[in-house]
Amino acid sequence: SQIPDEVVKYVLGRYGEPAAEIDPDVRAKVLASPRAEQFGREEHRLDLAEARARYGDAMTDEELLLRMMLPSKQVDAIERPRRVDRGASPPEQGNPVSELVRSLVQRGLQEFELDSPGVKLRLRR
Repeated sequence: SQIPDEVVKYVLGRYGEPAAEIDPDVRAKVLASPRAEQFGREEHRLDLAEARARYGDAMTDEELLLRMMLPSKQVDAIERPRRVDRGASPPEQGNPVSELVRSLVQRGLQEFELDSPGVKLRLRR
């Protein structure tokens, strides 16, 4: 009854050539949908050179393609654990302990102490 946009784009070839032949009846139903008409009218370009210029050369092709298709926050959430697994240090921004210390310093506290199982933090000015 409903055809997801991604299926419509797949049938239209937006993700490249389909891996196998699509059943003609299925193809006809998908292409008869209003979204297929809308996507068919839109210009579609996949320019890797422009994407590299926009996102930089320092990432893998896999990450580049993810960044082209998903919101940045989602890609960051996917890539952060991979970076840690590869042995690279995680970015300081967003680290909960760093954020806590930064927030405490900004508040101008003269002294702060946190002592809980596995964590001991003392801040003195």
